[in-house]
Amino acid sequence: ATKTAANIIVGALSNSGRGDVILSAEGAITKANASMILADALTAQASMVGLTAPVDQTWLVDLATKVNTLSLNTDGRGDVRVLQDRSRLRHVISRGNPVNLDRPWPTKNRLPGEKVGNWADEILTWERAALP
Repeated sequence: ATKTAANIIVGALSNSGRGDVILSAEGAITKANASMILADALTAQASMVGLTAPVDQTWLVDLATKVNTLSLNTDGRGDVRVLQDRSRLRHVISRGNPVNLDRPWPTKNRLPGEKVGNWADEILTWERAALP
């Protein structure tokens, strides 16, 4: 029998006391539209190992956050995207290795034929979406 992914789609989560949020899925963890997670610490575990992903699923994790601490662990195939104010990042570990935060971040250019959306003319970035 083939197991299908049990994905989590996260709406806006806000903890006024800046408490912790823990998300765990045997599948992808993605945001609903323009929702954001506001918390002191976010721990997310997403795994696609042994699961069949829907054909249109490319993101294993896709979240917008405003957190002081982010712990993200993934297993299996899929891309990870976290929209977070870069100035709030202190340490990033990728594949067990520290990431140099002083070097310029890669820019994302539109792919040929890529559409941003019906009502937008540029790609949404943290700087464009940041709350005051």
